[in-house]
Amino acid sequence: MDKRLKWKAALSGALIVIVGVYLLFRFQAINLGLDLQGGLHLVLEVQADKVVETELVRAKDALSQELRKARIKFDAMNVEADNALKITASTPEDLAQITAYIEKEFPNLTRKDLVAAGSSVTFGLQEDLVTHWKDNAIRQALITIRNRVDEFGLTEPVIQRQGRNRIIVELAGERDPQRAIDLIGRTA
Repeated sequence: MDKRLKWKAALSGALIVIVGVYLLFRFQAINLGLDLQGGLHLVLEVQADKVVETELVRAKDALSQELRKARIKFDAMNVEADNALKITASTPEDLAQITAYIEKEFPNLTRKDLVAAGSSVTFGLQEDLVTHWKDNAIRQALITIRNRVDEFGLTEPVIQRQGRNRIIVELAGERDPQRAIDLIGRTA
């Protein structure tokens, strides 16, 4: 009788372990990664320089309106490469008025050239603002991509920043790369 009881206890214990393991794996499925399951690996580049260029164009538009209101004369105002706003005036007096007005009313613009080059002066956006706008553009891109990837219903997608202006997107199990690229890259 003792042997029968030991045998039944061992069988009951083994069944409990088997059922426990089964339930553990049933409710906590192992998610296979990109290397085991296959899927999509994208490296996206955020064009953060476009954000800075847009902000500089806005500053140019606002400045030209304000200079006209203040009746300060200028011949031309152009956004140039390297985050520069070049302003040309006919006379040195006009150029001095423009420089004084910008330094007083537009603190986000800093003078790039220490000496006025002939009849023009160059201003640029403050570096801390440029860094802030670029970082903000990348953060916003991460949020947008996360929201779009959530539409796939995939478990554990990898979306992370890499370097200064790149975003890595890994979609394990995604079988239609064109659909993923179209959804992530669509215009908001």
